[in-house]
Amino acid sequence: MNFHTRVSLPAAKRRYSHAHRFVSLGSCFADEIGKRLSRSLFGCATNPLGNLFNPLAVSEILIRATEGRDFREDEFFEHQELWRHFLVHSSLASTDRERSIQTANQAIKILGENLLSCDLLIITLGSAWVYQKKEYVGAIGHNHKLPLSSFSKRRLSPDEVSITLKRAIQLLRKENKKLEVCVTVSPVRHLRDGLHENNLSKASLLLAVDQMVETCPEIPYFPAYELLLDELRDYRYFAEDLTHPSNSATEYIWSQFRESYFDDKTTELISELDQVLAMLNHRTLHTDTSQYAAFKAALQKRIHSLANEIPQAQSLQDAFQQLP
Repeated sequence: MNFHTRVSLPAAKRRYSHAHRFVSLGSCFADEIGKRLSRSLFGCATNPLGNLFNPLAVSEILIRATEGRDFREDEFFEHQELWRHFLVHSSLASTDRERSIQTANQAIKILGENLLSCDLLIITLGSAWVYQKKEYVGAIGHNHKLPLSSFSKRRLSPDEVSITLKRAIQLLRKENKKLEVCVTVSPVRHLRDGLHENNLSKASLLLAVDQMVETCPEIPYFPAYELLLDELRDYRYFAEDLTHPSNSATEYIWSQFRESYFDDKTTELISELDQVLAMLNHRTLHTDTSQYAAFKAALQKRIHSLANEIPQAQSLQDAFQQLP
């Protein structure tokens, strides 16, 4: 008897290894994927300017980074003693305007450099709801706790999402011809918008991605949304807030991503790396025993083996040196 629906995984156009570089951009779920790529010692730039949930903000950041356009001084505003920008997360804001501008421009430069050199760009769309401000013409990625009465809110149509994203991706691929793109819809539920409104938003995103895949088959869709909502399909796979995936759910989605996008040897290396990281994080009460000495010898041997396969594995040796 089958108790759940299996989601079929797309066949990636290319299989990736530790020799490739990645950029993970978009909602907080993009952070989760980027975190796991970095943990597995892949070169990955993850949301250098902070999370971006709606496609207009993601597209504008992609275009600005590709064109190498700095943020201008007149784009920043002061609120609650910090100088902010509507496309930059408040964690990068400062009480000093020049420092805020400098930090934002450094982040957009880092993103641009990584976009022009990376092999796979992972875009995670969170919401089709966008906020607009009468006197501001650009996309808004962050409200920065300004009064909601100063914004108007609307839901993007699938056509708007598809056209805007395709324009940004096509511009980027003119500059980085080796670049592949993977688009996914975040399984995180935006319940502050309302449950029905969240479902409409996700529907717009899913329809938009379907249009993109149909007209641009070189831009595949990875079904993170369906893996949680259709395959796992249980509240035990959500965190306590009932909006974000639990750690076990995110790990499962990550395992499916690995199966789709990495070659067999790389998948084996990731599994070995996970075991080595668990050993490095293991703490014992008695470090003066022969058993612990044997444990360290075995661990060092495995680290040396990984270092021969993964250039970034030096960090494992550094962690090993910190062991008692």
